[in-house]
This record gives sequence, structure tokens and C-alpha cells, in this order.
Amino acid sequence: MGINTPRSNGVARIPLAKAAPILLLLLSLSTPLFAQTGADTLRTLPWELMVAAAVMVTYSIVAIAFLLGEGFAVPEVKAWAVNEVYQVTAVLIIILIVFVTVRAENGVFSALGYAPSPVNPNPAISAANEFLDVSRSYLTSIAASAYSSNAILVALLRDRAIKTDFIDVSDVIEHLYDTFSDVMGMAVGGIQTSIGVITAQRWFLDLIARTAFTIFLPLGILLRTFSFTRGLGAFFIAIAISFYLVYPLTFILDQKIMDALLCKSDNPASCAPDAWSHLSELRISSLPSEAAYRNSIGAAVIGALGSLKVLLTETAFAFVTFTMLAILNFVITAGVTRSISNLMGYDVRIGDIIKVL
Repeated sequence: MGINTPRSNGVARIPLAKAAPILLLLLSLSTPLFAQTGADTLRTLPWELMVAAAVMVTYSIVAIAFLLGEGFAVPEVKAWAVNEVYQVTAVLIIILIVFVTVRAENGVFSALGYAPSPVNPNPAISAANEFLDVSRSYLTSIAASAYSSNAILVALLRDRAIKTDFIDVSDVIEHLYDTFSDVMGMAVGGIQTSIGVITAQRWFLDLIARTAFTIFLPLGILLRTFSFTRGLGAFFIAIAISFYLVYPLTFILDQKIMDALLCKSDNPASCAPDAWSHLSELRISSLPSEAAYRNSIGAAVIGALGSLKVLLTETAFAFVTFTMLAILNFVITAGVTRSISNLMGYDVRIGDIIKVL
């Protein structure tokens, strides 16, 4: 598996396995910076200047090679330098298109209330984080409700042991409670998995904001200078552009999908624009109060079963919805990554992209 790199003697393959150590090294170097704040973070560095510096360094290398080829009468080096001028110029044109696209995207999101700032220069990432925060709050409220109803039922069963002169049914109730608790535990486990998926996406967006255009894009431009790393450089450029520009936009699609899932004909409020921002209110039905639980054993059992029904329903909805949306986001972004790689003359398979990521 790898990236096709055209050579004069055929087609060479640069295995993507070689890209993985480099990616891990870059991520490990950027991880300590996550604890920093203010102007010292990678996120606040002007990526435009870093990319311009990378382009200038590339042109300088090519110019030096051309002068050496001319001065020492080495036509191969001179021909290589002339060819690289076209390669670097083509990359420069792509970067200019990206620059214009970023400015246009920032203008659109500014109109939607997500203005770029030194801390968050990409407002699309801010909008994506808001969607993930709303989703995580919804999942947390479900888990909290489950644990609360469970704790109340435990306390009530301990306070009200059912005994008569002929039979003691407390053991039966205890076994029923154990079964109830096991089912609730599995459901809460599904909620926790969904929270983990959302938290991972939140972290990944932060990583993209810090490293995509400040590390991977300049490094990709430099790697494209040399024929033996050109494929890897194209891959880094495609990764940086697609995940900085396209991946945050996929969460806008997630918002529209969520709006469609929430819309109910018998509830006009659920069909309002941006209904996803009221996810908790629209999805979670009212649960019995603690006072209602403590009225009687029967009320406690009915309340606990009602909580379990809500929990199971929301667990299925959340696990399927958020897992599928996460997969959809990555598949769309990986497809764009491959298209950008093809645009620069190099082919990479979507499966290879997902393996590296």
C-alpha cells in the first residue's frame, strides 16, 4: 500500500507505513504544547507566514540547485531545478486557492456568529465544537438521570424491607434489582462509549487547529521539493487541507441530520431551525421526581422502569447516531483527501488514509 510516485523509469511506491512514524513524531512533539496557553500555542501562530516561509525555502533550494548546475555544468541538476520550479509554482497556486477559500469560509461563519479569533482562527472548528458540546451534555444528562434513579431505588429498597409472618420477599426484590442494575449498567456503558467518541472528535479538532496548517502543510511543501519524498509531501498537503477545511464542515451536515431526526410532526418546536441545539430538551422525556419515587415501592418500581425505558431508548439512539456520524465525517474527509492527492498527481487509497489516521 502506498502513494504512487512517478519516476522516469516507471512508477515507484512510497509505503504509507513510512509516513506513520513521521506522523507519530509530529504528534508527540505537538502534544506538550496542548498544556500551553496564550500566544505560545501552535494554534495562534500565523499559518500564512509559516506556509510562505516554506515556499520561500523551497524556491531557495531550487535556485541554489540551478546555480550549482549552471556553474558546474551539470545539466541533470539544472534540468531538475527547472522542473521543480513548475512543481513549486503549482503548489503555490493550490495554496493561494486555499487561502482564498479560508477567507471565504471565515466570512460565512462570521455571518453565522462564529467570528475567527487569535485563539480560534478557524470558526468552522468552533461551530463543530459547539455541536459536540451540546451532544456530550445530552449524553451526560442521560447517564446522570440513570445513576440518580438507580441510587434512589437502592435507598428505597433498603428502607422498606417487605416482610410478613409467613414469607420474606426481600430476597426476590434483591434479585430483581440486581437484574435491573445489570441492564442499566450495560445501557450506561453504551452512553459512555458515545461520550468517548464525541470526546475523541473534540480532541482531534483541537489537534487539527494546532497542527494542520502550522506543521503538516509547511512540511508537505518542503517534502515535495525532492522527488523521493514528493509523494509523502503531497499526502501531507492533502491531509492538512482536507482536515482543516472539510472535516469541520462535516459537522454542519451532522447538524442538519440531527435536525431531521429530531423533527416530529406533533411537536412544531422540534422542527425549528437549529433544533439540535436543544437536543436534551427534545429527546429526554420527563422522569419521575424523587418525591414520587419515595411514595411507595410500586411508585419506585414504576419510576425505575420508566427511567430504564428512557435510558435504553436514548442509548440506542445516541450510540447509532453519533457512531455513524463520526464514521461519515471521516469517510467524507478521506474522500476529499484522495481527490486532492489525485489533483497533485498522486494516488492514495482511502483505506490507507484511515489506517494512518
